[in-house]
Amino acid sequence: MKKNAVVFQDGTREEIDAVVFCTGYQLSFPFLDVSISNMRDLYKQMFIPEMGDSLSFIGFVRPQQGGIPVIAEMQCRYLSQLASGEKSLPPLSEMVDIIKYDTEHWQTEYKITPHVASLVNYCHYMDSMAKLVGCMPEIPSLFKDPLLRVKLLHNPQFAAQYRLDGPNKMTHTARSFLLGFPNISSWPRIIHFELALITQKLLSRLRLDGLRELSK
Repeated sequence: MKKNAVVFQDGTREEIDAVVFCTGYQLSFPFLDVSISNMRDLYKQMFIPEMGDSLSFIGFVRPQQGGIPVIAEMQCRYLSQLASGEKSLPPLSEMVDIIKYDTEHWQTEYKITPHVASLVNYCHYMDSMAKLVGCMPEIPSLFKDPLLRVKLLHNPQFAAQYRLDGPNKMTHTARSFLLGFPNISSWPRIIHFELALITQKLLSRLRLDGLRELSK
């Protein structure tokens, strides 16, 4: 670095006004009477249990893959339902139990990255929030809607799938997007997976029927 410029490794020189080092930030809310040292101490990493839904933190969930804005949108959908009175938070004791369970789960999954606050599995967190919102997509059977089934089970977990049904659904737009996205898995792999799943269900049914016969 020079006084008013930066010289890059290839020798290129650029006049630069300022260099900002993105070294992170400290979690601090000095305007609150409550001390928050870890976002995992909050219900769904959004709500201070003792304060209820009068205060919410949006965007303090960092997925290992996927984007923070998509998760923030899902959090906003849940918050809007709480604000409108359409839904309410669980009882305090239940929230505390859920916080404990979620914290242990995420800390176990990401024990090698304890310094990364609020890290979650995108798919699992989004599904958990979708169940609260009421927009968890139903996986159709092969006979009912085979193409949509393939897109939901064998492609990336897009935010569009949470608009197929439930509050503020956009079924046609979401479905068009999902069906139009190219398959990530090859058709032989998809067929192999589905056949294995069917075989597993048949074997489970046969075992159950056998146990019923033995119990007679």
